[in-house]
Amino acid sequence: MSSRSASLGFMASWLLVSSLAVAAPEVPAAPSDKDNIRERASSVTGYYRYALHLTKAQRRAVQRSTYQHLMQLDSLRQVSVAYAAGAGYASPAPTQRAAAQVQDQYDLAMLRILTPGQYSTFRWLGEQQPATAR
Repeated sequence: MSSRSASLGFMASWLLVSSLAVAAPEVPAAPSDKDNIRERASSVTGYYRYALHLTKAQRRAVQRSTYQHLMQLDSLRQVSVAYAAGAGYASPAPTQRAAAQVQDQYDLAMLRILTPGQYSTFRWLGEQQPATAR
């Protein structure tokens, strides 16, 4: 009976974590976290402004998309930390899949904002840097 309880507890926690990770939860960040994320988004946008020669309208759109992207990654990071603390022995694959989905969404947003040449350069720049820097 105790192994069944442990198994059910494991399944319940895994389902909770996997459903949170797949849904990319909007966990409210602390004010200092939001400021830090806003600062990082501004820095990344400034870099892309220079590297991609963004117009004013593109710069605003890139700023919004980058901020949203970083907020989503931060939410996944918080889920991952909670996941590791609560069920450290289970696989983090759902969080990794969710992070890949967030990256795909960001790439798609940038594809809509940038010209084909700018997007090609954006992808090239991303390939030249570690994934955590993007």
